[in-house]
Amino acid sequence: MSNSYVPPTGWRFPTVEEIVLPQKGAVRIGPFGSALKKHEYSESGVRVLGIEDVLPNCLVSTKKKFIPESKFQELTQYVVNAGDILVTNMGTVGRTCVVPQRIEKSIISSHLIKMSLNRRAAFPEYVSWVLNFCPVVVAQIEIKCHGAIMAGFNSSLLKQLRIPLPPLDEQRRIAAILDKADALRQKRRLAL
Repeated sequence: MSNSYVPPTGWRFPTVEEIVLPQKGAVRIGPFGSALKKHEYSESGVRVLGIEDVLPNCLVSTKKKFIPESKFQELTQYVVNAGDILVTNMGTVGRTCVVPQRIEKSIISSHLIKMSLNRRAAFPEYVSWVLNFCPVVVAQIEIKCHGAIMAGFNSSLLKQLRIPLPPLDEQRRIAAILDKADALRQKRRLAL
C-alpha cells in the first residue's frame, strides 16, 4: 500500500506560470524606482492601485492615488483589466484579489503584482481563493518570501507556485460556494 497522495480525477498541480496567458507581461510587478515617484501623483487622473487597496478577495477604495494622463502614457504596461489578479508583494505578502468588471482606468504600484490568467485553464475567483487561503499554497508563499526587514515576494517566485487546479467547471463551482459562504459570514458579522 502506497502513502502517495492521489489527487481527485481531473485535478492537476500546475505552476502559476502554466495558467497565465502565454504572453510577455502576463505576470508583471508594478513600476520601480524612477519609473514612478511619489511627487508625480496628482489629485485626479488615472488611478494607482496600491497594497492598501488589496484585501483577500476584495479590491477596496481607501486612500485613492492618481497620476496624470501624460504619466499614464509612459506606464501603460502596468494597466489592470477586469479579471486580472492582484497580489501584494511587500509586507502582507500574498494577499490577493480579482480586479472587478467595473474598474476605472488604473495601474498598479510597485507593491503589487498583476497576473492575467488563461481563462481556458483557470477561473480568476478560484485562483484568488487558493492564493489567499489554501494551506499548501500559503505555505509555499511563506517559504519563498524573503527580506531582512520586511517580507518580499517577486514575480519569478509567484510564477513558481504550484496550485491545486480542478477542471474549470469545478473551479467555478468551488469559487461560488466560497463566495456565498463569505457573504453569509460578512452578514453575520454586521448583524453582531
